[in-house]
Amino acid sequence: MKYQSIGITLARIVLLGFGAAIATGQAEDSAIDDPGAQVLTRGPVHEAFAGMVSYNPEPGVMVEKAPPAAIEELPPEVRPAGDNITWIPGYWGWDDERSDYLWISGTWRALPPGRQWTSGYWGASGQGHQWVSGYWADSSIQ
Repeated sequence: MKYQSIGITLARIVLLGFGAAIATGQAEDSAIDDPGAQVLTRGPVHEAFAGMVSYNPEPGVMVEKAPPAAIEELPPEVRPAGDNITWIPGYWGWDDERSDYLWISGTWRALPPGRQWTSGYWGASGQGHQWVSGYWADSSIQ
């Protein structure tokens, strides 16, 4: 499910989700079919809505537990109007309160001028698994 808040489309998060909807609820249907799934009413916003520049970058979170396999999402048919709109896939985020991963659903996003989204990922190291944040790259550099 998706909803609009102050002009920003926020993603419904499967496992840790926002309620209310304007799109069909494929993720909700699958959560109902999975007795282990839990839909909650709070959670992080997809990092594609984060600021474009970090002048003081810090290492991503490091956890011992490996992330689950990515969930294959289909973009909802309802999409924002515009020519420069793209689907940005979801990813597993780490929730410190629960000490576990949660799925942050993909989202439609208007691309900032001259930018393309580079998705974040979990990298394995000798100390565990570390999150490498996604970022808005210059679209003229391939």
